[in-house]
Amino acid sequence: MSKYVSITYDRRVPQARMQRTINNVVPFPVPPPTPPTPPTPSYLISGTVSEAGTGFSAPIEFIGLGTIFSAASGSYGQVVIGGYSGTAIPHAVEPGTFSPQFRTYISVSTDFSDQHYVFTGTDTGTNFIVVPDDLTDPLVIENAPRDAVYTSGTIYLVDNAKSYSSVDGFTFGLLADTGITPRSLAFGLSTYVCGGFGGDLVTSPDGVVWTPQTSNTASSLLSMTFAIGTFVAVGDSGNSIVSTDTVNWTQNNVGTGNTLRGVTFGAGLFVAVGTGGVIFTSVNGSAWSSQVSGTIEDLNAVTFGNGLFVAVGANGVILTSPDAVNWGFETGDTGNLLAVAYGNGRYVTGSAEGNCYMSLDTINWTFVRALASQEISRNVFFPASNFLLLAVSIS
Repeated sequence: MSKYVSITYDRRVPQARMQRTINNVVPFPVPPPTPPTPPTPSYLISGTVSEAGTGFSAPIEFIGLGTIFSAASGSYGQVVIGGYSGTAIPHAVEPGTFSPQFRTYISVSTDFSDQHYVFTGTDTGTNFIVVPDDLTDPLVIENAPRDAVYTSGTIYLVDNAKSYSSVDGFTFGLLADTGITPRSLAFGLSTYVCGGFGGDLVTSPDGVVWTPQTSNTASSLLSMTFAIGTFVAVGDSGNSIVSTDTVNWTQNNVGTGNTLRGVTFGAGLFVAVGTGGVIFTSVNGSAWSSQVSGTIEDLNAVTFGNGLFVAVGANGVILTSPDAVNWGFETGDTGNLLAVAYGNGRYVTGSAEGNCYMSLDTINWTFVRALASQEISRNVFFPASNFLLLAVSIS
């Protein structure tokens, strides 16, 4: 068959009536239509959180996705994209353990129901401890510590619901119910600001009358600080909030999905630390820059003292830096370091195992004592002449 096209004109016919004959046409091949891209499937991971058969609200962290909260009934659900691989970790609100402690998912291709977590509490009373600056002879004096601040000669402290005050560090008086479940506390602009689970936020001029505020975040506010006229609070999924008046709050993400567990201010910088060894810095609390920590261990707390930032975390990690950019690694405890503070020329850290350590230079750390049946909480600070260790009884 000829592959040429022949066209014949009849010159005897007027141009308007010209006939054309086309023979042996070989059409160009037409490609088949491109099939539509199928939608990416999604799947539901669901279950309940309960204690002694009763459901309750608790944070559940899905690595790579963020943190959700189970409902008051205990039920929860997380939608994931097909192929998701990651770990779900329930976090205890009170001392105790979950069973299972976590669940791992690999290349999810179906719904997962009945992903239940059962909590067993070990809380038999909570305490905070006043310790002389040499950490000898601790004295258990009150209940339920979460965070504390020191201002105008008075220590103000919040527990799982209430606020307290003390002028001597030994006798604490109940002030009021905060109306939330506190996790962080700061003071500035003549106002106490208390952050809690799920973005709960309240303010008070005196620690007695607490007013709810809109935080503009659903992330739990795990740590808070005040400096240069600015409050900064950090928490779940790399979220932070900032305010210069305690009423209007702006939510930011520092640039990570990791949980931020500690924040401080020093050398003109806000410094936040969190899970996976993340460290972020900011000059104003709004725009953040990531720094290289040199570790993937979870960092639980950070402080600034004597010209040095000190961050502590899991497996005894202790990091130090003069500028929050260049970090050095120091040898610490083998336990889980949860808190750190500086005062009276000493750096002090406490572990989840109840051990206390002290250092004059952040290089050489001395084991001071073990607090029997105590777990150091996420706050150690130096209000006046003594360190105040917030601890939770676990037996």
